[in-house]
Amino acid sequence: MIIQCHQLMKSYPGSSPVAALRGISMDVAKGEFIAIEGPSGCGKSTLLSLLGLLDAPTSGNLKLLGEETSSLSFAQRCRLRNQSIGFIFQSFDLLGDLSILDNVILPMRYHPQISRQSYREIALDCLDRVAMAGREKDYPWQLSGGQQQRVAIARALTTQPALILADEPTGNLDSHNAEAIINLLKSLNQQGATIVMVTHNPQYAQQVHRSIQLQDGLIVHEK
Repeated sequence: MIIQCHQLMKSYPGSSPVAALRGISMDVAKGEFIAIEGPSGCGKSTLLSLLGLLDAPTSGNLKLLGEETSSLSFAQRCRLRNQSIGFIFQSFDLLGDLSILDNVILPMRYHPQISRQSYREIALDCLDRVAMAGREKDYPWQLSGGQQQRVAIARALTTQPALILADEPTGNLDSHNAEAIINLLKSLNQQGATIVMVTHNPQYAQQVHRSIQLQDGLIVHEK
């Protein structure tokens, strides 16, 4: 299993503590394409943050690639995240003062097993996979929203991650570009990528292997 989580809980302290997740148990097998859906505030993005080791659960167990993450140090968590997980965000999160090529290269700079000499070749290959070959000298502001998301996907692929986490990857796109991005993710999945995608769109959730419905921090339906 790529992901195994049992009774994950996440609470945020304060004068009125918020229980964002209230006991999530789920597994994700290698090669699956999973959608996490539900209304705003139900815990979708919180769950994705925990799966991506961007945050730690209040309680519960999370295994990634068979490794129990609760016992890992901060440095070990960072290493596992950088080497095994690719992220795709709703807002693209490209750096405006870097070229497309340099944006795509960025994750490789933190990967100890990728040599500096291979950065460019790998980045160009990933751009080609998302139909953005020839745009490597451009800057994000020169691209449409759909093109920027393609670049963000290329960036997520450079380290050959075991898992791709996509947080509302179509949220800032029109319907035409959104459909193109979903088709691209489906194609990458058919090539072997394991993908967990947060979406608010039930149409896209129906196009994956399995859909998990969250409500009030709980899994209420799975199909």
